[in-house]
Amino acid sequence: MKDILITQQKIKAWEQEKAKLEASIKANQERLFLLMRRLENISLYVERGDQVPVGESATTKIIGAPGQSPSELSPPAAVQAILKAADKPISAGEIKTELTKANYPVSKFGKSFGYLYTLLGRLVSSGAVVKVDRKYKLA
Repeated sequence: MKDILITQQKIKAWEQEKAKLEASIKANQERLFLLMRRLENISLYVERGDQVPVGESATTKIIGAPGQSPSELSPPAAVQAILKAADKPISAGEIKTELTKANYPVSKFGKSFGYLYTLLGRLVSSGAVVKVDRKYKLA
């Protein structure tokens, strides 16, 4: 049987290895927690069955490239795409209509489109969008 010599240097190396493993485990647990939350809340972002590609049409100009699913865009990107396609300032109601025409999964804005108004306020505050009376246009 071989004798094992445990030195202070060996103990310190084990403690350092333990600390590295604990840090790695903690980081992975945090990442796992975030992924689990995303998966639990996925229905807030994507409706099942709405992953239909957009064909060559007027809505393609608004919501992206041919074959791109409208749901691939984030709500801010979709709103900005609608505003970019508009040749004049448009109201929140017109934005809703255009999003619906473009087959964008409007469920991302909530049942009463509450998030659309929050998002428009944030885009105005950030300077990306300008509010003209009760209508909006890209800055």
